[in-house]
Parts: sequence; C-alpha cells; structure tokens
Amino acid sequence: MIGGDRMGDQDREVVLFKIEILAGKILRSVILNRSLKNKKGPFCLSRHSLISRQ
Repeated sequence: MIGGDRMGDQDREVVLFKIEILAGKILRSVILNRSLKNKKGPFCLSRHSLISRQ
C-alpha cells in the first residue's frame, strides 16, 4: 500500500498545483476587471496617452 500512498501524494500535489494556477488566473482577471472599472475617469485617458507616447 506504500506505492498507492505515494501515488495519492503525487495526485494531491498535482491537484494543489492546478488549484494554485486557477486561483492565480481568477485573481489576475479580478484585478484587471477592477483596474479597468477604476480607469473610466480622466486619469485613464492621461495614462493611455503617456503609454502611447513611449
């Protein structure tokens, strides 16, 4: 049963890794959505023109 336990540990690590990646993607999209919503004012326009100048 030791081999079975090892496989279980590996599977658990893979699942945790996938969850971390998923959480990272969700967090990134949430942050992007928030920043897009916050940039609807004049600050957004000035920042966009600064980026296009570079």
